Amino acid sequence: INWRSIGAYDQPKVWRLSVVYAPPITIAGSSFGDRVLRQVAEGWEITNWWEDASGLPLAISGASGYGRPAITCDPRGSGPIDQRLNAYFNQSCFQQLTSKYFPVISPTPPYSSYLRAPIYDDVNTSVLKTFASRERVRAQLRVEAYNTLNHPYFNSPGLGCSVGAGLTCTNAGNFGVITGASNSRQLQVGMKIMF
Repeated sequence: INWRSIGAYDQPKVWRLSVVYAPPITIAGSSFGDRVLRQVAEGWEITNWWEDASGLPLAISGASGYGRPAITCDPRGSGPIDQRLNAYFNQSCFQQLTSKYFPVISPTPPYSSYLRAPIYDDVNTSVLKTFASRERVRAQLRVEAYNTLNHPYFNSPGLGCSVGAGLTCTNAGNFGVITGASNSRQLQVGMKIMF
């Protein structure tokens, strides 16, 4: 058997975009009200950082003593991920080899480009306000949101195949099932002093 495999950390698509915007607000005048308004309205900065990345390749493991199962059809699912958590991929596309092939021979490469974990899509936002003083000391108020849109990042599905009738991989346990998510929105506020 001769096959080629991609690496465990293969990601064909990784997009990162950073946008910084400083509103061009200028308050003229020297009255007390103008100075107060200048401190409130000027010096703001908004930063957004977006990342969109392909999921990492999945490695299906076979039942104990059987090695990697053979792939008999296209296991990829379709549709929104949150609607196929209990069957992220088609479990019936995996056929376990008989024990005589273990552990040396398997027709399936460890990783395939078409079977991947869910994509990673994330937006982070920062709002900054810099306050200046006459003594060359500046203070910066920072309000930061990680995963601003609060999109869940679904974990990889279970990859351990259990053997059913006819050596077909079954849904016993969590094979092919996404059981969790991470990356909920986080907010933090901080102050930085620069001198």
